Amino acid sequence: MAPNLMNIPPEIQGLLGCHLHITDLKSVSGTCKTLHTAFLAKLYTRVVIRVPIRWSRLVSLEHLISSTGSGFKFTTDICITAQQQPLKDGTEESEDGLTTQEIADERKLLFCLPQISASKALNVLIRLLLIRIPDNGLKLFDWRHSCALETSTLALLLKHQGATLRRLDVTRYAEPQDISSLSVQGLQHLAINDLNIKQRCEWPGRLIAQNRNSLRHLYLGVISTVTRHYAHHHGSSQYRLPASLAEMAKDTLPANEQQMMRTLSLETLGLYGLNFKNVVGGALGLQIDFDSMTTLRLESCSGLHEAFAVLMGNDDSQNATLSGLKLKSFFVRHEDGGQAFAQQLTAFLTSFTGLQHMGLLLEGQRRAMSKAPILEMHGKTLQTLVWDERKRSREATSQNTSSFFLKDNDLRIISLKCPNLTALGLSIRWGVVPPWSAARSPFGKMFRRMPKLRTLHLRNMPKTEIAASFLPNDYMVKSLASAILDMYAGGKRSNRQMSLTTIALGAPVYGDIHIGSNHFPNDPVRDFFQLRVYYVDYKYQSVLGPSPTVTQVAKGTADDATTCLDKDVLHEYWLA
Repeated sequence: MAPNLMNIPPEIQGLLGCHLHITDLKSVSGTCKTLHTAFLAKLYTRVVIRVPIRWSRLVSLEHLISSTGSGFKFTTDICITAQQQPLKDGTEESEDGLTTQEIADERKLLFCLPQISASKALNVLIRLLLIRIPDNGLKLFDWRHSCALETSTLALLLKHQGATLRRLDVTRYAEPQDISSLSVQGLQHLAINDLNIKQRCEWPGRLIAQNRNSLRHLYLGVISTVTRHYAHHHGSSQYRLPASLAEMAKDTLPANEQQMMRTLSLETLGLYGLNFKNVVGGALGLQIDFDSMTTLRLESCSGLHEAFAVLMGNDDSQNATLSGLKLKSFFVRHEDGGQAFAQQLTAFLTSFTGLQHMGLLLEGQRRAMSKAPILEMHGKTLQTLVWDERKRSREATSQNTSSFFLKDNDLRIISLKCPNLTALGLSIRWGVVPPWSAARSPFGKMFRRMPKLRTLHLRNMPKTEIAASFLPNDYMVKSLASAILDMYAGGKRSNRQMSLTTIALGAPVYGDIHIGSNHFPNDPVRDFFQLRVYYVDYKYQSVLGPSPTVTQVAKGTADDATTCLDKDVLHEYWLA
């Protein structure tokens, strides 16, 4: 007799649900009351609300709020993020004070902010949702959307969920006038990626000081401000935290601690668009202890020349402690590169060992950095590596903006120095890649030196003439992915274990990650540059037997690549 899903214990039914994608889980749970009850906790534990940047109605969210809500008692995580859908409003809207030309520039450079009315409406709906959730049940609240989080929404969240909240992520927020009610303690993870640096920033300062003993992961930045500046000026920017943030942090401390510099022990520090020297120089009102830090992210930050001196212990600053770096993960994206910056970055990365994850996105690099010295120090421990250098942003398919003197043996150096890589993202010099038939053997040999590699991401696209091609971009790029797979597999069936399961081509930009590619008018050039992610199937049956093939599973971002175990590597983006 065939086993009946209805007759097995509810605990086993729940375990089966853990192996289903959320879409399949919804479908199965809708078949009967028994399965709906068994999968209810799995369905509601993490509520992800995907909202377009601009919209007219959010029917799915309205249905969720108006539902019976029996599953909200299981909810511990709420995430509000952007959804890749076309714009619902007219493109000539200028409610946020933008001129028509600024709107046109933002569409071209894949950058825009929501309408004020959309932010207000979304906040109302989220407040209605928060009311449905039992008090002190949430552990995570992630406002990853570009709509501004209003003070009333934040106050409602902290009032009813503050006792159990351990992670708070906010992208944009409205600066509160009265911060006395906006207090919470016990946070372990805090991210405020769009600080209102033109205002006093008192609330973030108060929040950091209140959670100084529990906070382990801190992310601060001005991400949309930096992107807007880059979109209109194509250059680096200088943003410092206002002095009022440190003043509020110190005022929040107990009276007996205000005269001393308290230490902030972090495992993770991420800065976006801020001046690094300013942050470690006391702008937080607390002394950062780098001895406990394992992860450091510096995205579009200024003051990096001084930062490397601080991190190497070559600085007399009294506001940062450093006895020996224990970093396991380091990422930097920098738009103001050059030979001097490359030398300082190399000196820093060769001053310690043991990195497991490293990412370098360097713009303004006319000449590419030498990989050998850095990989000599970290190659044996590296598990993921992203290394991409370019002279400037690329706006035409006939251009090649990758840094000069990219050696065709970059992959050879990486394969020799980094035998334990599981994910690799890099630019290659397409012009010196030999014909596929001649490249199979050397490329296959390089890949065999990295037996654990499961994700390969080639971030720059080759020069081509879109107008001269009669094939859609998807077909052309897929043919490149197939050729790369052919080189990886050696051009023939092999008995060796094939570890590569994901091939990606193209690099994402800010608009793809934070807004959604489909919010902007379709453009063949931009479409060609977009990230495409392919799943590798080694068991595909052709007329000649099993034959490796690729299938596109994601475009624009890697969010839909459910089979990829290295999405973080594929999410590293350029501003434009």
